Amino acid sequence: MRASVVGFRAAIAAVHKEVADNLRKSSIASDVLMLVARAFARAELDPGRPLQEAMISAMEAQSPSLLSPEDISDHFAELAATLDNDPFAIYAELATTAAAFPAEHHAAMAGALAMSQSEAVREAALGFATRNKGGRGDYATSRPRGSLPPILEYLRGGNVS
Repeated sequence: MRASVVGFRAAIAAVHKEVADNLRKSSIASDVLMLVARAFARAELDPGRPLQEAMISAMEAQSPSLLSPEDISDHFAELAATLDNDPFAIYAELATTAAAFPAEHHAAMAGALAMSQSEAVREAALGFATRNKGGRGDYATSRPRGSLPPILEYLRGGNVS
């Protein structure tokens, strides 16, 4: 069993190296980057910092001006409607997407979810507030002991049914 774990780690390291090498060699479309990052997330593997940074760069290049809060809320409402307003399905979809970005961007995403006009999206935000990926730097585990994540403070104010 130990040999298979070592072999697995070596294989994942090789994939990370191949992705990083390809990112250095050429520009890759953001939709392709997202597909690769989501594949890592679905396999519950870290996509690696180079892929996450490439996602940030691609997104910034695609839309240099930030979306308004209304645009973001509308996007989440459309997503919620597509997923029958199921908070669990919304969380699962957005968690897979969030994995494509560095952990420091997850808090901003969770905050945007908590401010959504959609009740189901606000409920999905609870998943982001409480998730723990084993100490990989998620914001839910990087706060002072005994304090609530900011999103839980917001939700505690009666913003979720």
